[in-house]
Amino acid sequence: MKEEDLLQEAIRQGTNAGRFFTGQATGEEKSSLAEWRGASEKREALLEEIASPEALKASIAEYEALERRKAWPELKARLRVGERRMYRRAAAAVAAVALVGLGLYLWGSGGEEQGGEEIAPGGYRAILIVGDASPISIGEGARGALLADSSVVVENNLLIQATPREKGPDRVVVTPRGGEFPLALADGTRVWLNAETRLTFPAAFDDSTRAVTLSGEAYFEVARDEARPFIVKTSRSLVRVYGTSFNARAYPDDARQRITLERGSLGVRVGEREYLLRPGEQASTTANGETTVTLADARKQGVWREGKFAFERESLEEIMKQLARWYNVEVVFADRRAGQLHFSGELNRYNDLGRLLKMIELTTRIEFEIKERTIIVHAR
Repeated sequence: MKEEDLLQEAIRQGTNAGRFFTGQATGEEKSSLAEWRGASEKREALLEEIASPEALKASIAEYEALERRKAWPELKARLRVGERRMYRRAAAAVAAVALVGLGLYLWGSGGEEQGGEEIAPGGYRAILIVGDASPISIGEGARGALLADSSVVVENNLLIQATPREKGPDRVVVTPRGGEFPLALADGTRVWLNAETRLTFPAAFDDSTRAVTLSGEAYFEVARDEARPFIVKTSRSLVRVYGTSFNARAYPDDARQRITLERGSLGVRVGEREYLLRPGEQASTTANGETTVTLADARKQGVWREGKFAFERESLEEIMKQLARWYNVEVVFADRRAGQLHFSGELNRYNDLGRLLKMIELTTRIEFEIKERTIIVHAR
């Protein structure tokens, strides 16, 4: 079956399942679904798995976390029924979406699951470095004060900075490959750190500026302070803001570092020139300082912090860099030309890597080979 046909069949059966769960399926839809699920034990098991209460609750929790996509509010507005009935019908709709994704994965692999070791996604993990003291590892679920004066604590997977009683050395928070962590700075600014990122900030901001240094990727929601601009220093630029939300991808080895403004206004200084951005604009800077300002989907640039990969005409080489950082793997291109192919789309950031790669394969002429923690990219 062609890839386009696989996709259409997945969508059709996912819709049938959703209508079946809600009691809205026609006789023809019921027959089609029954024929599909009866074709193999794997399909029957798949349907039972995603229709289980545990799976439905997990899917609903994920959708509630993704309200920024408006899918959940629109669903509630459309249903307008009692809470219990809404929960049951909404759960069914979520299950239908899950069927599409899992169905694509199973059908795309010829009805058999991929062999080999699963490569799990990253999670909440970081390291706090203060002066010459030993680094402090922070794992998921960690709680309590990290420093003796309680100026840095962690609660509910959030690192919280308070102004110390005495000025001390800078704080450095590092997320390793396969790690992410959010921070709340003492001035009220929120920062989400992506994998393989380093953020340096003072123990206490001074009276004139609030300056931090970034290497990697972070999403900032800056607390407004007219008297003290917020400064983000990267290896190629200096970002000056007063109160705004933006995403900064500033990995040293990326071909371009990108500052994308979602709300408010900011200036990006490169050398002697400053570029003023408006919401929905992105400043892109090369290693030699060449900078361009273009329109960009600001939501997609920062959606990684909400559990998604969102690619907009990105090269496979850049995509694989992102996957390598998040899944802590190495990537090898058997055909370098494949790295220059461009793709668009959204993928679940918390999927097993093998499943995610299979989704990419279904819509491209690319094949991935997994050898332990190395991904080899082949062009078909």
